[in-house]
Amino acid sequence: MRSQAGWIDCRRSIKILLVVVSVGCVATDSVPGSEKMVGKDYRDVVTFGGGNGLSYNTAIIIHARDQISGFGSEFAYIKGHFRDYPYVMKERREVHNNKTYDVVTLASYNWQCCVVYFDVSEFVKKK
Repeated sequence: MRSQAGWIDCRRSIKILLVVVSVGCVATDSVPGSEKMVGKDYRDVVTFGGGNGLSYNTAIIIHARDQISGFGSEFAYIKGHFRDYPYVMKERREVHNNKTYDVVTLASYNWQCCVVYFDVSEFVKKK
């Protein structure tokens, strides 16, 4: 009888856990700013071109309507393409060869740095 009572308690715990996990999944999908929402928001208004972003010559070109969507898309791009570098150490805006760049220094979990160049000339000039 004791093992049956333990089994019933275990089944109750599993049901409660499933309900909590289900509610958590629904809440994550509907929260503004979650990864899923960010991807949907930026795909409609921003596209990327250029190279791998590791120098001025291979900068990631951001094609955006305005500075708000353009700037936010940099971090969406970093999150998707530079997962091993979760820390933003420094950001600066530079002009090089008559183009405007956002230069972002990232750090990995073991503090190795990576510098990423975004060509933001298209949307910085727009008002």
